[in-house]
Amino acid sequence: MQRRYRVLIAEPRDARGRDTDVLAEALRDAGFEVIDVGSFGVPAQVADASLQEDVDAVGILGVSGHVALVPQVVARLAADGRADALVFTAGTVAPDERATLEAAGVDRIVPTGASPSEVAAWLRESLSARESVAG
Repeated sequence: MQRRYRVLIAEPRDARGRDTDVLAEALRDAGFEVIDVGSFGVPAQVADASLQEDVDAVGILGVSGHVALVPQVVARLAADGRADALVFTAGTVAPDERATLEAAGVDRIVPTGASPSEVAAWLRESLSARESVAG
C-alpha cells in the first residue's frame, strides 16, 4: 500500500487565487494530504511550516512577480534540513525568472494551464521515485 504524501501549498501575500483552491482540492481527491498555509509574507514562514508539518513537497503558487521569494524558501528548507522536500511553483514565469527558479533548485515549474491532475501525477511519480532511491 502506498503511503499518503503530505504537500504544503502557499502563495505570496497578495497572490491568493482560485487556482490554489482548485489544486488543493484536486490533490486531496488524488489521495494527498494537503496543508494549505495560505498567504505568506516572509519565506521563513513556509520553511517553518514545512518542517513543522513534515511535508514531502512544497508548492509555491502564484509566483508571478514574486519569483525572488522562491530561492529564499528553498535555501531556508535546505538550512533546516529539508532539502529532500520537492519544491514546485506554479504561475506565469518569464524566461529569465525560469532560470532563477531552476538555479535555486526548484524541482518543477508548473506551466500556466497545466491541469491539477498533471500536477498530482507528477508529484506521485516524483515522490515515489525519491522513496525508491532513498529506501
